Amino acid sequence: MVGRMRPLLLLALTLPPAVAAAQPQPAVLAGVVTRDVADGQPTGAPLRGVTVAVSGVPRRAATDAGGRFVIGGLPIGTRDVVVQAAGFAPVTIQAELAAGDTTWIDFALVPTGAAAARGTVAAAGEAAGAPGLVEFDRRRKGGGGVYFTRAQIQRFVGRRLTEMLRPIPGVTIATVGGGTTVIASRRGLTSERSNTLCYFQVIVSGVRVYSYDPLTNELPPDLELFDPANLGGVEVYAGGARTPPELNSTGAGCGTLVLWPQTPQ
Repeated sequence: MVGRMRPLLLLALTLPPAVAAAQPQPAVLAGVVTRDVADGQPTGAPLRGVTVAVSGVPRRAATDAGGRFVIGGLPIGTRDVVVQAAGFAPVTIQAELAAGDTTWIDFALVPTGAAAARGTVAAAGEAAGAPGLVEFDRRRKGGGGVYFTRAQIQRFVGRRLTEMLRPIPGVTIATVGGGTTVIASRRGLTSERSNTLCYFQVIVSGVRVYSYDPLTNELPPDLELFDPANLGGVEVYAGGARTPPELNSTGAGCGTLVLWPQTPQ
């Protein structure tokens, strides 16, 4: 009886991936943390070094000098988001993380002893206080990369971000890791295997969310998670030599993709 079951077991183990249930796209959490009224300090000043964590997930982020943060690869569903900083009252709110979507959380933290900080949740592209495009405009005027303004991005609304990026010289758009769409360099591309690709570092709202390391198997964020309708600016630098010094890092040797969410009107 056992001998008859072995072929069935072998068949089950060798079924192609196509028969497996489709896995939902992960969610992305992003936002800005600022200072509320306190001790004569300017209201709305961005807070650097604030820890942002999501319950039940090992990933966390620290805000940059502009108070911005991005956490990708999150499971979908309702999650507690915990924001903590020395000298400020910790805050926990619930956020609904949707598959393949970006949820923005804007926080105004109050110093310890004051009223509880206020957190507001908004869908991507609708968040108040989304980062501006000052850095984007400055680098666009200086040249060195390929830049898409909001007016140019409008032509791709209703389409995929990859359609905008694919024609850029030196850029390869590939699907790896069972369905993750990435931007990479053609340098060293010798086959269709993912480990032959040189992935671009990815920066969202000024926050580096991915840095290429050839010694690990970590993949960049899935480009399908970013809807052109929610973008206000895009910068592409094909290769480390073209990446501006302020964006350069050890993981930028293949190139850099910078995405700026649309600033609410």
